[in-house]
Amino acid sequence: MVRYRVHVSMIGDLLRLSDTAEIVNLIGGNVVRKLRRIDGETVELDALGGPVLRFASETPVEYVPWVFDRGSLLIEVPTDISPDGKGKLCTEFDLLRLPDGREFEICVDAAVR
Repeated sequence: MVRYRVHVSMIGDLLRLSDTAEIVNLIGGNVVRKLRRIDGETVELDALGGPVLRFASETPVEYVPWVFDRGSLLIEVPTDISPDGKGKLCTEFDLLRLPDGREFEICVDAAVR
């Protein structure tokens, strides 16, 4: 299967090609997040086991590099969800899977690094 890359700087970038998508963990192959566009301005994030949250499409993604290889993509969440106000969206190079089966490696937009 051919994999493409999707470059993100805000959460709405993950739904540029479809109104729904799944984030799949690169290592285990498990679906770890489900995304759905509510309208042109809002993205719903189901953390599968955690709360279902809604974000403005323009919510910025923060990149936190790891020491040796990849990094984490974080978003601001309510402090009752996470005390520091940061939630992990995914790991760099996790897969974005669309309903038609296409998969994209999730990469951070150069402006975010």
